[in-house]
This record gives sequence, structure tokens and C-alpha cells, in this order.
Amino acid sequence: MAAIAAAAQQPKPLKLPIDVPKEASVNFEAEGTGKSFISTIKQFLMANPVDPSGTATDKIPVKTPLGNFDMRVDDLAPLLDNVHSLHLVSYTALPNEDPFKHYEKEFTADGLTKVTSTPGANGVLIMRHSGKTDQFGIVTRQKENVLVLRTDGAPGLGDFGKVLFEALSHAIQQAVHNKQHG
Repeated sequence: MAAIAAAAQQPKPLKLPIDVPKEASVNFEAEGTGKSFISTIKQFLMANPVDPSGTATDKIPVKTPLGNFDMRVDDLAPLLDNVHSLHLVSYTALPNEDPFKHYEKEFTADGLTKVTSTPGANGVLIMRHSGKTDQFGIVTRQKENVLVLRTDGAPGLGDFGKVLFEALSHAIQQAVHNKQHG
């Protein structure tokens, strides 16, 4: 009985909408709580798409104004533990598509405000809503590959969450690119 009551009290993942153009080819999609999402990230990042028999990496390069460092995938577990929901989609951009304008409009409608934006073939858009719990919307583009990450309920991550989710987005984006272009 206690296990059933504890399970009932756990927050259920919120379906975070990410509108992908109908003609776009989706490369990767994952969603769930922060706790369950870490295993998806590990499976995706630790596979070496260029050389399956080669050494897998478990590090995510993180760039900050104070310097660069590598974060181990296992180090993400306690950080993502309390995140209520994440939704991640990677797709191939359509010709003449501007995903930054599209998602900025979508995220603004959901109450997020722009933190930073560098549009272009290798750009990034970061948006955030600070309420009871932080919400993030991040779009990265690497040539034709677009990656969109939404989070809901990232308590206590604050500005570090912005850096963390941007680094995570770039690492997954690079893994998708490597897999497609071997």
C-alpha cells in the first residue's frame, strides 16, 4: 500500500509540445521525467555512431563564460533528478526554414522569454520562464540538423540550468550529426 501511495504522489510527466514541421524528417525524439531521461541520454551519447567498436564517450563538453569543462553523463543524474518533464526532438530542417523564429513565437506563447539568441546555420536560442519552477526552451541548429529541448519544472537549477541544457543540446546535436555523416 505504501508503494502505491508513493507512486501516486510522484509527478507525472507533462507532455511538452514541440511542433515539428509536417514535412520534416525526425531523427530522434525522447520525453520523460528527468530521472528517466538520464538513461535515454546515456544510451544516445555513449554509443559511438562513427565507430561502434570504438571507445564510447561519457563526457559532455560544457562552455561557460568562466571557462570550459567536461561533464560526465553520470554527473547529470542528481541535476536532472527533480526535473518534472523533458521533451527532446531532433529533426532535419526544411529548405528556407527558420526554426529560431518559429520556436521563439511558440515558446513566447507559452510564457517563456528570450535569454539569448544567435541565429544562423550553427545557432542557438535559449528561452526561460521563471515561476515556481524554471522552464526552459532551447533550440540549436547545426547546419541542417535542428534540436529542440523543452523542460518543465527544473527547481533550483536557475542560470546553471541554462548552461546545462544548452550543453546537453549541443552534445546531442553533435551525436546526431556524427551518426548521419559518419
